[in-house]
Amino acid sequence: MNVCKEKDYKHTSTPEKSKCLSVAMRTRLKYPFHPLLFALYPVLALYAHNVDQTPFSSFLPPAILFVLIAGGATLGIAQHPGGRERTGLVVSTIVLLFFTYGHAHRILLELLSHAFLQRADFKAINWFARNELILHVPLLAGFIFSGIWAARRIARVDKLPADLTRTLNVAAAVLIAMPLLQIGAYVLKAARTETVREMVEGNTTTVTGEKRDIYYIILDGYARADILREFYGYDNSEFVSRLRAKGFFIADRARANYGWTFLSLPSSLNYQYLDELAERMGKKSNDLRIPYRMIRDNHAARFLKARGYRFVHFNSTWGATMHNRHADLEVGYRRGLFSDEFQRILAETTLLKVASSFIVEDLAAFHLHAFEKLRAIPALPGPTFTFAHIVLPHHPYLFDRDGNVKRHASMLDQFQNDMWQYGDAYLDQLVFVNKKVLDVIDAILSAEGPTPIIILQSDHGPQLFNARRDDYIRARMANLNAYLLPEGVDAALYPSITPVNTFRVIFNRYFDAGLPVLPDRVQFSTMNRPYDLLEIGPDGRPVR
Repeated sequence: MNVCKEKDYKHTSTPEKSKCLSVAMRTRLKYPFHPLLFALYPVLALYAHNVDQTPFSSFLPPAILFVLIAGGATLGIAQHPGGRERTGLVVSTIVLLFFTYGHAHRILLELLSHAFLQRADFKAINWFARNELILHVPLLAGFIFSGIWAARRIARVDKLPADLTRTLNVAAAVLIAMPLLQIGAYVLKAARTETVREMVEGNTTTVTGEKRDIYYIILDGYARADILREFYGYDNSEFVSRLRAKGFFIADRARANYGWTFLSLPSSLNYQYLDELAERMGKKSNDLRIPYRMIRDNHAARFLKARGYRFVHFNSTWGATMHNRHADLEVGYRRGLFSDEFQRILAETTLLKVASSFIVEDLAAFHLHAFEKLRAIPALPGPTFTFAHIVLPHHPYLFDRDGNVKRHASMLDQFQNDMWQYGDAYLDQLVFVNKKVLDVIDAILSAEGPTPIIILQSDHGPQLFNARRDDYIRARMANLNAYLLPEGVDAALYPSITPVNTFRVIFNRYFDAGLPVLPDRVQFSTMNRPYDLLEIGPDGRPVR
């Protein structure tokens, strides 16, 4: 008698029980649950890669949705004459094609761009950038053909390998385990993260002062005038002169304290260096959870809200400044199906990329909307503190010098760092940004009421491709830094002021805050090791 076929084998001997359990496990592994795991993996992997920036609530809906779809498809065609093994294999193939389509489209576009770049055929590059949807025709046809061909091949095979389903199940489980381990390691560091957050927050003062509207406008990747002249051959003196004519002080030797937005903004908004944070996090860490929190729940906004200011936050197209629940008012632009950054980026990697104009927001429209809404801020009951992080002239390059939209792009395009090498396109976009910024400033200054305080700043400079390391660092750290301070420029402003002292100077000037002005320091690091900070000297070179 085969005891393993009986439901109650609890009283069998230990060797027989072990054998029965082994048989039961192998039997379960014959069921094709790999489509569900393969459908979950892309969502889980993206979440693991961005776990320090993405709330669990963003991950959960697409994870459940894709698993249910894969499970439903498996059950729905499970009665196929080929059996459940063939059904599982077909569904896993469809899942693979679905989740690789967006990546394939991006790679194809990049390959074409690189090919035309080598030939210096910028007309072709711009044409494909404007008409990248055309690439969907052959690519989609290829994917559909591949899916049909694979399904037919699976159906025609006389007999599938006996252990194929079991092997795929195990492989899918191992695949899922990798991002789960990454997430688990991150969760284990949560206690230390909270300790560091408390340490860097510090205290605020409670003195009062005159209440004027305050604008903190960040132009992402905007180069300092001398960098534009030296490396791009562009004279930006007209823009600088027009700012000066409106009363702005231009710090023409200004530098960013840090070379990445996720470090630069926490430092400037909290008017402190990040040395203690870097020491506690460690040089090998790339955990951005604390910097993101420091951007959203920052000292500058707290200081001003305690004095009756309304905190107005312009939602951006970049993670930490995309939303801010601490703001009294969020100004956003929502035209796509998905309002969540994580879900939008995930959708763009899938077959949903075909319908990108419906599921994601168009960056050009997003940025134009932000400029338009900035003009309307003076009409709000004040006083207001407005923070606007505009991801321009940072790539992707959407506008020509006259503001005509050259291409339509989505958030995923912002991560193509090789686009920094398109210097002419960067300049075109910068010139258009100049026009929009001057237009916004004119609108703000023409409104009734006390002259506002306006800070116009870039978080860092551009990235120079194929440049010497010292030149790369020098350009990256040289930023735009301009101040409009009513009733005269404060003596504390000076040509080499860095963003860490921005709010120290302003709060001292208008609120008698008594904050000491810090020594101006510049620290460079890489994206992979952001807390491994390298001190940069006044000459733009590393201090040895």
